[in-house]
Amino acid sequence: MAAAKKTPAQKGADTRKYNAEVKDANAKRETFEASNPTGKTNPPVGRMDGIRQQVGKAYDNVPIKHLYRTLGYSDHSPNLHGQQELEGPAGSDVWHGQHTMNPTRDMMPTPRRWEEFAPHEQARVMRSAAKFGVTPDSAHKALAAQVDQAYATEGGHHDSFYAPEKEFTRNGSRTPRNELLHSAKKNGVTLAVQAAANAATSPNNTFVQRDSATGKARFPNNEAADHAIQWAQSGKTGAEYEKHKDYYVPNEDKVDRTIRKRNGQTVTTREKRPDDPRKYPVQGYPRNHAKAVDAVTKVLGGTQVRDAWPNKGDKVSAYHNSFIDPHGSSQFWVSDTHSGGAAIAPHLPKEGSGSQAAYMGIKGIHAFNDHIARNVMKERGLNSISNMQSAQWSANKRYTGDSTDDALNSYGTGHQEHSGLNTSVHPDQGHFEEGGNTASARGIIPSSRDVAAAVRGRRK
Repeated sequence: MAAAKKTPAQKGADTRKYNAEVKDANAKRETFEASNPTGKTNPPVGRMDGIRQQVGKAYDNVPIKHLYRTLGYSDHSPNLHGQQELEGPAGSDVWHGQHTMNPTRDMMPTPRRWEEFAPHEQARVMRSAAKFGVTPDSAHKALAAQVDQAYATEGGHHDSFYAPEKEFTRNGSRTPRNELLHSAKKNGVTLAVQAAANAATSPNNTFVQRDSATGKARFPNNEAADHAIQWAQSGKTGAEYEKHKDYYVPNEDKVDRTIRKRNGQTVTTREKRPDDPRKYPVQGYPRNHAKAVDAVTKVLGGTQVRDAWPNKGDKVSAYHNSFIDPHGSSQFWVSDTHSGGAAIAPHLPKEGSGSQAAYMGIKGIHAFNDHIARNVMKERGLNSISNMQSAQWSANKRYTGDSTDDALNSYGTGHQEHSGLNTSVHPDQGHFEEGGNTASARGIIPSSRDVAAAVRGRRK
């Protein structure tokens, strides 16, 4: 039965309610921006401080792209493998050096770009985003500040997230892409299968954490992918995992638990008894795990990866493709698993009503975030969305003082005491002086005169 049409009075009330929500959300965001909290970085940098705040008023009229070129980041100064092509994985038909928008055998379809959305679709997304205090300008400002802090104040290169095989941090941990490549070989599957299983099992999972026994990086999400692949290889189905007698707890075996929410409301839920030994062996949603198992089974039977996975959403496709071909033209900003809601909306809480998680649930928001990221990249003269994503992750972790990931050094280099990768820094890379006491990753600090000379074009 069709819903009754709203009266003009009802429509007016809805409009006033929406406008009030947007006004309140914008006020909260503006308060956050104005407070400009200083993060736990070294040296301290305000959360919303972009490259112009870092270099000072003397360079207000210098295009941002020129400031970045001074730092050695441009189309003309490749940032190690962060802005170069990687070797294709064995058995892959990823065409390095001649990328097109046509997806290859091992890749998921590229999600629709923002420019491919019809005007009414864009308007719907922006109306929803506005209720969270997010506008195109605020999103650009938030992401640009993190990118600037990563490239301009940390020095070094930021390609470790998507580094090639045999890349390690200085504490001996594998970098994320190296971890997936290693697991693919161990499991006897292609990188495409390993990456797809990671993408499918990523919801409600932890990407990386410190192993308490070894102190090195541990990748729970990839462990779930390993389990799904090995479960399929044993001939078992996804349903057998999801409903396994040693893992699954039916509702009738659960007990009621009443909790009080932050708003004062009480909610009663059904939960497993504390003494019930049944537990799934890996993190993540069992249903997602089951889907991964069944998809891997199809691949083992001859189905191509891109055809085996059901419901290939923006998140899954972007996440998967980022590991298969980090610097190809099909790259799409992974605005959930990798960058998180803080990249675009740092003023929102992580969970709950009106949170980053809720913002990320807006239909079409991944395309909007990708659009913002590409504009930030273009404004800075960069040419690798994946490289910039790795840098942004690093900057956000340092800002929030995340000791786990900071200590693992898995997401790009930092100051000298935080240098992560065991690789050389590109000879063109340095960064701006800050009071004459800032050290770059290679110990060379261009002076203000050097910066001015470079901006005038003396340094090609």
